[in-house]
Amino acid sequence: MDVAQIARSNESEYEYDYSDYYALDALVDFRPCEKHQVKKFSRYFLPAFYSVACALGLLANFALLFAFARSKPARRAHPACALCADLLFTFTFPFWAVYAARDWIFGASTCKIVTLVYAVGLYGGNLFVACAVLRSCLDAVCVFRCLGRVGDTKKNVVWCTCVWMLACLAAVPHLNFVEERHVHGETFCSYHYTHGWKIYMRLQLSVLIFGVPFLLLLGSSVVLFLHTRSAGRSRILRRAIVNTGLFFVLWFPYTVVLMLHILQEVLECDASLHMDLAIQSTECIAFAHVFINPLVYVLLNKRVRRALSSDCASPREYLLDVSENMDSVSSQDSGVELRALQSVQGFSNPEYEGGTAEKQGHFLPHATEPPLSSLPSVPR
Repeated sequence: MDVAQIARSNESEYEYDYSDYYALDALVDFRPCEKHQVKKFSRYFLPAFYSVACALGLLANFALLFAFARSKPARRAHPACALCADLLFTFTFPFWAVYAARDWIFGASTCKIVTLVYAVGLYGGNLFVACAVLRSCLDAVCVFRCLGRVGDTKKNVVWCTCVWMLACLAAVPHLNFVEERHVHGETFCSYHYTHGWKIYMRLQLSVLIFGVPFLLLLGSSVVLFLHTRSAGRSRILRRAIVNTGLFFVLWFPYTVVLMLHILQEVLECDASLHMDLAIQSTECIAFAHVFINPLVYVLLNKRVRRALSSDCASPREYLLDVSENMDSVSSQDSGVELRALQSVQGFSNPEYEGGTAEKQGHFLPHATEPPLSSLPSVPR
């Protein structure tokens, strides 16, 4: 057999078909994952959500701030700090609305500052929500009785300072990894992680915005349930249960999707698309806490409702309130005058002393009632 026949036999035996080599269907697994659906959803839905959430959040939180400024009995340290954290968090919404509608246009330094404020407000808001309910629980079971007067200013200052410091320390890694980037003519304000920092940041978010606050809320509810005896404590228990349930509904879906988002790099393109849509949807549910928490706090707190509704009271209601207050003050003044007269004349009436003691026993729990605090309030 000559060489030409051998060559022809080899060509016929090893024939290759290159017709599908440049077909687009054959390159699906090798193309970059294009997320046009996610970008379209973000461009149309997120700006509207951030705008509405910012308006409602500012309205609800400033109304609560007005109630705190107007009524001293309604003021509580931890709800007030949670309100400040929610305001910081809400102030970043206009930047995210513009960023979702178009590129990042505010500059590199603003990218870091807005992200820092966002992170401090996020961590601080959720932690203060849990601390408010925990402090109510400790006051209700008289844990601070051996440490001094309940509601001592020094204790509140130390407690709030520690929580703010924890929120600021947790926000430092965000400031380190976020940066302005330019890719294919587009400007982004995004995180750029190295090595295993992405997993660490996801774990930190999950632990500090959901894990620790939810455990504190759940533990406070259980302790209050076991120590509930009077009507006042039952009200505190109801607030704690409502706050715990609301916190779980708002933050648990986002936390689960946030942890699953770590696996995004090993998922297929379709699964990665659904994961991005899920994290944006659950994020919007969680961020709604900026106007839901203040509303729930007002509904559950009688003192705050009283402070907000005092301006809306009719003249007759106002006169009735004034007359009731004057009657109570006059009755107390008359009791003081009678007791002074008895002490001067050396006269002692057992019946009067018993009535006076009973009256003092009636008003004393209201004066020494443990402070009732609950939830005021809870990234991208």
